[in-house]
Amino acid sequence: MATATSSVIDAFVDALAARDLAAAVDLYAPAAVFEPHVPGWDGITDDRDEIGAWLDDFFISCDGFRVVDHQIIREGDVAALRIVMRWRDANDGLPCLCFQSHFFDVDDERIRVHRMYCAGVRVTDVETPEGAN
Repeated sequence: MATATSSVIDAFVDALAARDLAAAVDLYAPAAVFEPHVPGWDGITDDRDEIGAWLDDFFISCDGFRVVDHQIIREGDVAALRIVMRWRDANDGLPCLCFQSHFFDVDDERIRVHRMYCAGVRVTDVETPEGAN
């Protein structure tokens, strides 16, 4: 459940849901650190252009991207976000489902540190298995 002071994280979720890359990047403080951890790749940057490019790759540019569910927990200047997202794979059109955890350090309602942990993306073939009723 979100607390009354989770506004910058709510704005982050809103920017993702709207696929508004500029709005998402504007939430980061100057020299903010973004540290994504995804299957097969980890990164870290404090470059706003690179943050924007990574956010675009992870969320914004996916075909039919949408936020399905999320939960924010915040205590002072730290916050956690659990988020579930769906989209279609750009190559084969199969549906994707992604579960992620995000942890934020916030300063003056700007994201100072953002750590993202992706449980992976599952692409599911929607065809009925042979022999199913």
